[in-house]
Amino acid sequence: MSMKYLLFPFLLAMMLISCDKDDNKSDDTDNDNTISYYNQTLEYDNSGKLISFSYKEDNNMSDFMNVKLEYSANKVIISGNIDNEYATQEYTLNDKGLATKCIETITSGTDKGDIDIFTFEYDSNGYLISCLQDNDDLTLFEIMDGNIVGFSDVDGKETHRYKVSYGTNYNNSKINIIDALWDSYSIMAARFAGILGRTTKNLPIYAKSLVAGEHDYEMMYKFNASNVVELYTVDEKTNNIVTDTDVFRIIYNLK
Repeated sequence: MSMKYLLFPFLLAMMLISCDKDDNKSDDTDNDNTISYYNQTLEYDNSGKLISFSYKEDNNMSDFMNVKLEYSANKVIISGNIDNEYATQEYTLNDKGLATKCIETITSGTDKGDIDIFTFEYDSNGYLISCLQDNDDLTLFEIMDGNIVGFSDVDGKETHRYKVSYGTNYNNSKINIIDALWDSYSIMAARFAGILGRTTKNLPIYAKSLVAGEHDYEMMYKFNASNVVELYTVDEKTNNIVTDTDVFRIIYNLK
């Protein structure tokens, strides 16, 4: 099953550890140790490990995910429904608890029997520097001072390249915002689980596309009393003109 690109503002919302789109929807999650936002729910055990993740795009049942996570000494198994298929992802971990390989097997659906293989590489500080899917979809990350300052994603003839600027605010929320810009949909739960490398040290404020015809994105944040992001805004820009704005409210519901 191939991964797919989604619109940046939507995926950016998914990369926040917990948020709810600011469209007057109320958070209806009452369970302890769960976080709900933008039609998504993350559930954690008492040790802080992610044990389930679900997501459904607005009124679109072809884009949804409902998976469980199981942990062992050097493996993480993520299994469940990804879109209209049932998939099992087996991640092999290194001695630092980071995934070096994932074998994804489709056990039901239109692509039953398909196997995708992902390999991951990290720098000495635990930041993801490359992700290769099936030897033809390669993403490379440029790391500087704890931040992902640039990356390129090549899938066949399609190329996405960005340079990312950061402010001085520390990333206390542990937001995987950079994932929003690359094709990380089917391995999204693993990113939330923290087995695909460290998050950026600071919060990004601008992502500039280096490919003609693609949008730039400017990010702005509001913080709560604990200096954790509680509201953020994404402006989509074309030729320095704002063409779309999304506002997201972050809701925390953890023990």
